[in-house]
Amino acid sequence: MRDGSFIVSDGYCNSRAVRFTAAGAYQKEYGGRAGIGGMSVVHSVAVDECGERLYLADREGKRVVALHLNTGDLLRE
Repeated sequence: MRDGSFIVSDGYCNSRAVRFTAAGAYQKEYGGRAGIGGMSVVHSVAVDECGERLYLADREGKRVVALHLNTGDLLRE
């Protein structure tokens, strides 16, 4: 992202995506089985910084979930 932070999928064990700072420090978690959206396997991520959206592709759930990039709130399933 513009500030150098990055988001990686961690879907096979933890059903989530994780955001790290440019230096690699943990910043935020999105999804998770018990988290917002109840993800199964987060397989892909896409970021829309201008729209402040994060899209997570849930491979096993056969869906794409839109979350607010900063708050992690569910926008659309």
